[in-house]
Amino acid sequence: MTGCGTERYADWFFDLDGTLVDSAPDILRLLGGVLREEGLAVPELDKGRIGPLLEDIIRGLCPDLAPADLGRIVRIYRARYRACPFDESPAFPGIPPLFERLSGRGCRLFVATNKPEDVTRRLLDVRGLLPYLTGFACSDSVPGRRLSKAGMLVLLMERHGVGPWAGYPRTFPASPLRVPRFPPSSGRSAWKGSAQPSGGSG
Repeated sequence: MTGCGTERYADWFFDLDGTLVDSAPDILRLLGGVLREEGLAVPELDKGRIGPLLEDIIRGLCPDLAPADLGRIVRIYRARYRACPFDESPAFPGIPPLFERLSGRGCRLFVATNKPEDVTRRLLDVRGLLPYLTGFACSDSVPGRRLSKAGMLVLLMERHGVGPWAGYPRTFPASPLRVPRFPPSSGRSAWKGSAQPSGGSG
């Protein structure tokens, strides 16, 4: 695509946690609750804890956990997060009107997130963002594989005909924060990532 209305880019790629939705309160509340129920000492939990994979977050908080205990805590947390109503995961101010404006001008909007697909769909739906999206990709979007953020972007591009174009990168950097924002000469697509890495906390 070569542009939409007065917008510079036609295709917009967004991270979810910390970019579109402030999911930290729900994540930290549920995780702290599970750890306390397990009789573990829970240090102060803040947004700085979110970023690594869930297993790594828990290991950082409780480094002496046995592997079996870690696995049980992960399963309990994920089951509760899947059932969470996301009351404490609001869309950031300005995001719904931004999506409405971009969509109304013919832009295509995409999300790439480490959350599972079922959780992602429900969270986007609860926050009223799902109808604006052309597509989203998650860590489990390809059966039998765990996609990196770079892999999710490539998957979305292939599914929805974004690129290849002159200068299109065949591989992306491992960190989503280093995925480039493509200039207008390279297909007019933009990546909007979080100010902090988003891991598999969902």
